[in-house]
Amino acid sequence: QQQVTEVKNEMKKSELDIINGFETKFESTSGAEKIWWMDSIIGFWDKSMRPAISAVYAKDKADLSGQIEDFMMAGERFLGVAQFLKPEDKPWAFNEAKGIFEKVLELTPNNADAKINLGICMVETNPENPMQGIGLLREVVASDPNNTRAILQLGHFSVLSGQFSKAIERYE
Repeated sequence: QQQVTEVKNEMKKSELDIINGFETKFESTSGAEKIWWMDSIIGFWDKSMRPAISAVYAKDKADLSGQIEDFMMAGERFLGVAQFLKPEDKPWAFNEAKGIFEKVLELTPNNADAKINLGICMVETNPENPMQGIGLLREVVASDPNNTRAILQLGHFSVLSGQFSKAIERYE
């Protein structure tokens, strides 16, 4: 929230009026209308090229709606943002995503996309001991041998760990 305030302090008055208007409407409504205004807030931060801020609001939207799709979108936003952050900031984004995907798996234990994303987060947040995350990816492949995304991610991690023959096998 402090970083959002800092960003707002640097904004043009016209942009600040827009986001403040969205936030005022959000605070004064309820139900589906509240979610609609949250979408406007997220869209504003997306257009302002502030993906980390929009990811935070996407998580708030997911908490508000309780919808699996909203949790997945929020987690994927954090996962995407992590790729572009400074090394010291990456753990924050990966841990936010990790918590979201854990929640999704509590609600839908067989959600392959959530398992893949959680596996990625686990490997990225614990590179010294990546096997728990790799295990989730292998679990997805075991239940769906044609899951291209899981196979490619395993190939990527094989390259990173210097296991080139395994990577080639997975990529083929």
